[in-house]
Amino acid sequence: MKKIFIWLLILLAIGVGLYYWNTEEVPVPQVAVYNDSSLPLSFEYRDGQGGYVLLEQETNESQLTLVKTIILMQEDDYQSILSGERDGGEGPPVISLQTYNNSLGLTPEEWVKQNPGLSNFPLIMSDMMSTTVAGNPAVSYDADGLYPNRSVIFSDRTFVYYVNGSYLDKDSDIYRDFQPFVDSIKLK
Repeated sequence: MKKIFIWLLILLAIGVGLYYWNTEEVPVPQVAVYNDSSLPLSFEYRDGQGGYVLLEQETNESQLTLVKTIILMQEDDYQSILSGERDGGEGPPVISLQTYNNSLGLTPEEWVKQNPGLSNFPLIMSDMMSTTVAGNPAVSYDADGLYPNRSVIFSDRTFVYYVNGSYLDKDSDIYRDFQPFVDSIKLK
């Protein structure tokens, strides 16, 4: 009986040890809220380990219609750029949001067709669909380029917002995160 008890204790200790040895700490992504101080724009995105790094680029004198570009890049890709691993290669897939002045009051569909170089419209791979973003008229479509991408363009008559998510494949985080990102966009 004593031997059985000892063997049970040994097996229990091995089982507990294997459990803790196999238990991996899984990072829990945090949700960050972005509020732009110069535009009536806010959105949510995954932040921290396993999430995205937010990069902003203000317009310069030569880009009179482009107001701002916001890029969400996955943390691992951002670190590979900082370390020099991507020197000389293509940039990684990203989620980007570009804001353009809309002085002509164009609808999203008109803006897409009048700006084919910006909208990637010549490389469209799906039908253009009507939708809404933050209660405003929008269009969405898939296009090709360096990476396949999903584009959503919406307008509040003052600005046109061009949201683009490029991805490696439909199993990627960016592909899964794109629509929740678009759904989180609000205009003040």
